[in-house]
Amino acid sequence: MNQNALASPTEIQSLTNYFLNYFDQDHDGLLKDQEVFNMLSLIYRQPYQDKAIGAFYDVWDTNKDGKVDRADIEALCRKYLSGEENFFQVKTEKAKKKVYTKEALKNLEVARRLFNMFDNDKSGVLGLNEVMSLMKESSKIMGAEFNGTLEDAKSFMEMIDVSGKGNLLLEDYENYVLKSLKESGINVENEQMKL
Repeated sequence: MNQNALASPTEIQSLTNYFLNYFDQDHDGLLKDQEVFNMLSLIYRQPYQDKAIGAFYDVWDTNKDGKVDRADIEALCRKYLSGEENFFQVKTEKAKKKVYTKEALKNLEVARRLFNMFDNDKSGVLGLNEVMSLMKESSKIMGAEFNGTLEDAKSFMEMIDVSGKGNLLLEDYENYVLKSLKESGINVENEQMKL
């Protein structure tokens, strides 16, 4: 057992079993939206907002297969309790850090400021009504009037929502802004200098 470990492998497996048995109410081996909602409400001792469920899946679905199952729960338990931070991670090449142009950075800063303006609970996730407010404010900044409906906001959110969880993450919004800039012919990344 790792000297930094808070639990042994056997204890981690027991905790995983306990956790899944307690919160997996239909005993199908998966945590689904209502079960996640109930779990978060119990943990935080108040009804939890629907938009947080998407953020939950982003963290807990460790293998990104679209569901939270025993393997995901055990992976998180190992990550935080075994003392081996990279236990379940597959070795991959480190992604190169992108260097954005000044114009791209300026637009990203505006996008982040707008996003954070409507992220009232600071969860990094916007729900439908918050996206509607974001669209109105964005239009106002561009000098246009926004007469969209909630259905328009829903369509916009579905277009940007990469995770498919029905909410808008800051990262997805930033990627949308960068994509829009590229499609407008604006260079968003600095060319790497060759040595």
